[in-house]
Amino acid sequence: MGKYDLEMKCVQIQKYLKEKKYNKAYEVLQTIDVTRVKSIIDLKVFFEVYKNLQRYDDAKEMLIRIYQRNASRHVLYQLVCLEIKAGQLEEAENSYADFIKVCGGTDDAFILRYLIDTAKHADYAVRIESLERLKKSNYYEEWAYELAKMYHKAGDADKCIKECEDIMLWFGEGIIVEKAKMLHAYYTKGDTSFLKKPEIYKEKVESVEKPETLLYNTTDLGKQVSDIRALEKTVKLKKELKKELSYTQDIQEAIKQDIQEKPAVSGRADEFPLSEDTKTLKLGTIQEALHEILAKEEKLEDLIVGEWNLTGVFEQYTNNKTIRAELEDCFTKLKNGAELDYIYVTTENPNQNLDFVKKLAKALQKAGIVKKSQVAKIKGENLNYIQLEQRVDKLRNSVLLVEGVDSLYVLTVKALIQLMETLKGELVIVFEDTRENVKIFQEKQYDLNRENAYTINI
Repeated sequence: MGKYDLEMKCVQIQKYLKEKKYNKAYEVLQTIDVTRVKSIIDLKVFFEVYKNLQRYDDAKEMLIRIYQRNASRHVLYQLVCLEIKAGQLEEAENSYADFIKVCGGTDDAFILRYLIDTAKHADYAVRIESLERLKKSNYYEEWAYELAKMYHKAGDADKCIKECEDIMLWFGEGIIVEKAKMLHAYYTKGDTSFLKKPEIYKEKVESVEKPETLLYNTTDLGKQVSDIRALEKTVKLKKELKKELSYTQDIQEAIKQDIQEKPAVSGRADEFPLSEDTKTLKLGTIQEALHEILAKEEKLEDLIVGEWNLTGVFEQYTNNKTIRAELEDCFTKLKNGAELDYIYVTTENPNQNLDFVKKLAKALQKAGIVKKSQVAKIKGENLNYIQLEQRVDKLRNSVLLVEGVDSLYVLTVKALIQLMETLKGELVIVFEDTRENVKIFQEKQYDLNRENAYTINI
């Protein structure tokens, strides 16, 4: 098969994957010699095909090939998630141990520990411990809500109420906040409406939609339509909450982003023949292959500023010359006594920003800029509706990540400026968005102190 034909087949597989025609994608994939495929993007596509067909052994082999070309923590994370999904919990424990050796006690480690323990139906106290450790490190909306649910299932009403209040306080609005409000009302107001049958909703909608009501109140038609939509949203959230709080919750619902639930595919695994090359990396040698790859990783020259080893914190980001230079400039100035109020982090990949900012927070803690490496994350559009003066104590000695500067109101920016002045030397704000949006934001006439600001493009 020529190079052009190989590329065309890869494009065809991507097309089938996008259309969720997994069996057709697999048929084309079987005609390809994967050892000739060098593109990580194509290998990831092959991984998705295998995963969606529940061919977990083949999917794991693809992850190994990807890791050979791009040794990243994310691939190891995916491997553990895949083994959890496949029900291979002993292998998941082994891969988790490898993950810990490479990455240490990171936030992802706490999440993986929680997912494994949940798959094993461990005691709620064990699962709660992992989520509480995650909260101490960084506060994430989805995992905070997961912690609130665990408190509920464990019968700890006080902690469940407190966690729901923290979610409402920190994140302001959104679907998860609405669910937290319902769970909070369940304990504080005895509101069990989310447990009731949906017929109540049907009756309410019908009462709103009576022809005579619309006929004689046409000026309120817009409000009535809005009320119906709001009611539909509320009922949907209540249904979701009822399902999430059931004691038969499937573990797959907890696995986020990396492993998504897909429809089962008929047919036995042995109905699909393996290529000779694929057979060389069977399950018996998966762990050995992974250990061998880890051992062969090259040691890069460390980026050191004074006594601060930035490579040890930022890991793969220091491989990029631009990022390396910007980090060196920033931390050299901080080493020489410069002040820091805020940092712009620009990225075209929103999924990458949080990982980088978590590392940035640890580096700032190591440099003595903040006392804790905790990151408080919030979307700019949600920040517009939050009273920042009520969060001064919680934000003290931490890093505040504001995602999406293009959605910030002028009054919100002024409130952030006041917050920086109040917590001078105790808070670092990270403004995140695309380069274009950050440039527009910088050009606006806000009273931001530009001298104590830095920009890092990732």
